[in-house]
Amino acid sequence: MFLIIDAVTCLKQDDYTGKDDIFLLVNNGFPRTIEVGELVNHQTKKISREVTLTENSQHSIEIWERDELSANDLIGTIFLADFTPNMEQQAVVENGDVSYKLWFTIVTESQ
Repeated sequence: MFLIIDAVTCLKQDDYTGKDDIFLLVNNGFPRTIEVGELVNHQTKKISREVTLTENSQHSIEIWERDELSANDLIGTIFLADFTPNMEQQAVVENGDVSYKLWFTIVTESQ
């Protein structure tokens, strides 16, 4: 099984003093970091990344905003067990006023 992450959209950014510096943490048996980069309100960044998902593990995607002056901010977590395999999915995560949308597909090897 593997995960294809297509794109990330900033619906409402966290950092009012500049662009949000976004990265994803894919928990797939061992954590894998995917750099997205800087985003502002209503901007979409195509990333087209593929991650192998290990068997017998709870899989999730965490969306983080990197902060240079303080701790990084967790915007939200997407639990992949809540989504249908072999279909393009959309998920929105929110934390206070901050929100991001992620496009992804969970692919089973039996398709």
